[in-house]
Amino acid sequence: MFFNQAGAFMFAAGLACFGAAGMARAETAITPDVLHSPERATAMVSTGQQDAYRKLIRAYTQEEAAHPKDAGLVLARCRFIQTFSYSEEISWADAALDDFESCKKELETRYSSDAEASLFMADQHEGKDAVSFARSLLPASSHWTLPQRARLHAVLARAYSAANQKNPAGQEALAAVQLDPGSDQLVSALRYLATSGRTGEAEALLARTPVDPSRWKEWSRVSFAADSLSPAAALAELQRAGKSEGPFNDWLAARIYLRAGKTAEAVKALARAGSCSCDETVQQFQTRLNVAVAAGDGKTASVALQAWFTKTGITGPLLFAYGNLLRHEPSQLFSSTLLHLALSMLALMLVLAYVPSLIAFPAHYRGTVRARLNKSTVPLFERVGLRQLWIAFGVFLIVSVLVPLLGGGSSLQALATNKLLSNDEQATIAALQLSAMLLGGVLLAPIAWCFSRREWLGRRGLITAIVIAVLWTLVKALWIWSTWHAGQHGALTGGNLHDRTIAMLALAFARMGGPAFAFLVIAVAVPIYEELIFRGCLLGGLTRHISFGWANIWQALLFAVMHNDMPHFLFYFLLGLSGGWLARQTRGLAAPIALHAANNAVACAAMLLSG
Repeated sequence: MFFNQAGAFMFAAGLACFGAAGMARAETAITPDVLHSPERATAMVSTGQQDAYRKLIRAYTQEEAAHPKDAGLVLARCRFIQTFSYSEEISWADAALDDFESCKKELETRYSSDAEASLFMADQHEGKDAVSFARSLLPASSHWTLPQRARLHAVLARAYSAANQKNPAGQEALAAVQLDPGSDQLVSALRYLATSGRTGEAEALLARTPVDPSRWKEWSRVSFAADSLSPAAALAELQRAGKSEGPFNDWLAARIYLRAGKTAEAVKALARAGSCSCDETVQQFQTRLNVAVAAGDGKTASVALQAWFTKTGITGPLLFAYGNLLRHEPSQLFSSTLLHLALSMLALMLVLAYVPSLIAFPAHYRGTVRARLNKSTVPLFERVGLRQLWIAFGVFLIVSVLVPLLGGGSSLQALATNKLLSNDEQATIAALQLSAMLLGGVLLAPIAWCFSRREWLGRRGLITAIVIAVLWTLVKALWIWSTWHAGQHGALTGGNLHDRTIAMLALAFARMGGPAFAFLVIAVAVPIYEELIFRGCLLGGLTRHISFGWANIWQALLFAVMHNDMPHFLFYFLLGLSGGWLARQTRGLAAPIALHAANNAVACAAMLLSG
């Protein structure tokens, strides 16, 4: 419920009147019997309060009779009554609630054209009724003042949000802020713009909105900027908030300074926050650790990491933080206080190395059964078997996890939490992608030599492969064009974490070496690397022991799962199946590589054009 100053004044006046009445009764009506009965004493207080309430209601009635056209007076009476109507501490709340319903009905009947009365009534509705009632006021609101129209859109935003309709709620919040920069819907509007891929608009809107005089509201804006906007925008809002009076959130300031590359300021902010304590939250441990690592303070980083472990145990973010510390100070690998983290990371690597056995052992067993039944198998590649499958898939898994653990740090966390990345953070993630492929490529070089020149190029069916690659390219290009033409190009780059990552990598590689370099990595290096693993080693190893059909399904499933993109799982599964079929038809890897490259080239072009 919302109360204005008039309601608060009337409430104070009611208490004053009750105090006077209560004192009069205390002097004339209190007897020893009453004092010995707490129930009777409480009833006297309630009765005296109700008498004061009734006296004020009569005063309202007299004043309204003298000014019958004063809608503000009736509105003030409704707000005054509302103060008591939902109280659980007075015995006559039901009577006040009846008065409130009567007052609302009078307000709606006599002053339906009054903007303030309409806004008050809109606040009284809930759920779908709130949406319907507020929308019915939109035509008449064209004659209202801008702040009044903003409040109406704010009512709609809250109503849609309560109904879990995020997009309409965000649109109404944005409309409210555009009409009144001081609207309390600013953060909701910013969140809507950021999640819609319009982060630039969100940053511009925040920059032109005055600092909120309410300190906690202003810091909620700073917190949102730190979590969802660029480091520059978060730093600018932090600096604006710092000029206003009130307490300073040093933890939040340290996070913002760190992302903006101002390590010295982050250290000073944490110094103001105090020394490491077990009362700190996980996010505060993480902030202290990241600042210490950036400042080269290994001792503080180690203490923070140990405290974080004591509070949470082994978790993914903790291992990322430990890897970040090792990258800056490899000597911490031999720290006795962090031995449990070193062992945990080693255990994780061993588990990843063992995962391929979950595929290799069943395939070997099935192959043994088929051999006993005299069912022949036709290996896809002459020198590729389960050993190559195990090594290749194990290397792929370990490299894909180990490199981000040791080099990802806050950049990957920012990506995973949908923050707007700075160019430096994007470059860091792009460098991780390149490092993982280069390291994986070096480790897989001996296996690559297991494929003969003809097995790389293929022996037959090249025309069929070219036709299929061209058709696939045309279909995907048509789908992207139709999506773009329908005005949904944001879905191409911001639909989920995988889409955002690919879009970010395309733009980062383009900044590093131009569009040609982006195409070289995404449309050439990635297809060669992944086809060697999935269609070469996985499919090749499985076909030595089980039928091609099952082998192709298994490798395509793994290919789709490894992309971590459930909305497009079927697409990647079909791409894996098609690549496997082409590998069999041509007896080589060139055809599936070409299909994969064509697919990635179209995607890369779309990302660069929408960037």
